[in-house]
Amino acid sequence: MNKGNVSITVILDRLLRNSVMEGISLETVIDYTIDFIGISGVPQNFEQKLFKGVINEFRCELPCDYVDIIQVLFRNRHSRRFIPARYATDTFHQHYNCADVHPSHDFTYTVNRDYLFANIEHGELEMSYLAVPVDDDGFPLISADNDFLMALEWYIKYTHFTKLWEEGKLEDKRLENAKQEYAWAIARYSSHVKVPDMGQTESILNMFRTMVGTQNEFRKRFRDTGVKEIFRRHPS
Repeated sequence: MNKGNVSITVILDRLLRNSVMEGISLETVIDYTIDFIGISGVPQNFEQKLFKGVINEFRCELPCDYVDIIQVLFRNRHSRRFIPARYATDTFHQHYNCADVHPSHDFTYTVNRDYLFANIEHGELEMSYLAVPVDDDGFPLISADNDFLMALEWYIKYTHFTKLWEEGKLEDKRLENAKQEYAWAIARYSSHVKVPDMGQTESILNMFRTMVGTQNEFRKRFRDTGVKEIFRRHPS
């Protein structure tokens, strides 16, 4: 369940209540937080955004807050509208600009580092993607969910305690307690965020109740995948 976002300084304030965490910087907390969001892999931690870009010489630079792609649409000079692109299977896909090969007839893409590589030399793209939400100062925003805050707090403590333990500055018992508390906190958080809400449940049930399979959902951006199927009986 999405309970909104709060500033990352909230978790810093919670950490500084522990004397062992004194001196930890905001920059370090940000690094640990981004690591934790990546490890937890929960979509609710990210923000869905739309990016519009230009493809030039078979590639387009990705936005700086990019985390993962949801779906990509391409349009070239032969297309009147944007058409969904699939992930490429061509082993020469990232070398179309210099290799003497023929691109796929479908719109395709791959991602490498900071760029999206397309199988069209020039065109436009619209991309639905996941991003790390940030505030006006560019600092990450984090979920206000209390279980998330607890799991993040113990992740940072356990990671920081491990570093201190390796340097001989922390006793074994304190590190083991942090490890146990983190394990409980991440298990509690992971279990409750994976439970769909009522609207999500309805879409899931509608997908399983479908009697007539569809083959074009990808090209329709999965727009109607969760729509309830209706059968009408006509009098004979």
